[in-house]
Amino acid sequence: MGNQIKVWRINTRARKLEISEFPARWEILSGRGLIARILNDELNPNCAPPGPGNSAIGDPLESGKTDQDPDQMLLY
Repeated sequence: MGNQIKVWRINTRARKLEISEFPARWEILSGRGLIARILNDELNPNCAPPGPGNSAIGDPLESGKTDQDPDQMLLY
């Protein structure tokens, strides 16, 4: 992508924000495929749904609209 896309990892318990580069291995993915890859790579399959090991993934572009406001973000 030669992109400027960043990955934000927000730990709400520790109140920390980590911003990293978008991994090259994710560049061929988009939308639901990207969400599935992130979950598969990073989520512990044994974590409790409301537990501390779980994640919420936001994607400002996965809305089904071409005129999506970049300030809005969907959480999955």
